[in-house]
Amino acid sequence: MHNINKVFFALLMTWLVYPAMCSAYEDDLLVVSYYPENGVYDKNTLINLVKNTEKLWTIKDQSNQSVFSNIDSLATENIIMSQQDTVRFRRLIEKRELMPSGLLALKKLVNTHPLLHDRLADQTGKQLHIWLRTKPGIDDERKTLILTDVLKILNSGKHCHVSESGVLSNITYQEWQLKSKGVTPISTIYENLKIATNIIKKQSLSAYSATDLIGDLKRSMGQGEEVNTLDSSEIEQLYMIAESVRSRHLHDLANPDFSRLKLVRLGKGDFTIRDIDVFDSELTRQWQANENNYQVLDCRN
Repeated sequence: MHNINKVFFALLMTWLVYPAMCSAYEDDLLVVSYYPENGVYDKNTLINLVKNTEKLWTIKDQSNQSVFSNIDSLATENIIMSQQDTVRFRRLIEKRELMPSGLLALKKLVNTHPLLHDRLADQTGKQLHIWLRTKPGIDDERKTLILTDVLKILNSGKHCHVSESGVLSNITYQEWQLKSKGVTPISTIYENLKIATNIIKKQSLSAYSATDLIGDLKRSMGQGEEVNTLDSSEIEQLYMIAESVRSRHLHDLANPDFSRLKLVRLGKGDFTIRDIDVFDSELTRQWQANENNYQVLDCRN
């Protein structure tokens, strides 16, 4: 069922580009860069991270509901894993695998995963990042208080240094919603999305779209084989395989017919995406560090 043909790359040379028409975008992210005392890939660090991340949900608003709609970190991440013809969805951090060899494997996985590297942890394993999406209607003053509560939970029982300047201080996080125009074959949409994503990657710390998830799944299933970008049926099959294990990221980045897509970038400065002829685009979320939305927690000696 999961036997996929080898890839044939096809590059499109003609682009019809014009500036993206961007309306108001969401500014609902709070971010913490965290330097654990013994580094990220330490058993106690990760166990405490899972425990403390659960406690973050207890930060409530006036209606006694959590102030967060989503928390994205190593402790909350789920990923698609495949081995031969078996595909499963699992939590990134599993306690039974936190032995030395498992920790090394985890670091390698994070550093090579298209959606995890640099966004959730740096290459060295010295620091991790926690992305907290707040519910609508929270002003800057309240965001500052929420961040203070977050740091108290993460800093529980430790004596850590807090600052407003860190590795993400000069970094911009952006999300674009893409919509295909008219009736376009999935293979054409996929190919154009892959081209756009690869161009943005060259000017970013990290960038990704559904093509990265599907490509990663194909390589892990096919021993390094790439997606055949000319074959709509192969792309649909890979999507269905990922969908069968309820991939949260895939649903967020693309719907099954690829008429609605998302492209994500993390990099220096503002970036204006240019549409490919098959897409309309809209900037839907942007984050840039300031005193209300970004803190650094350093627990190293």
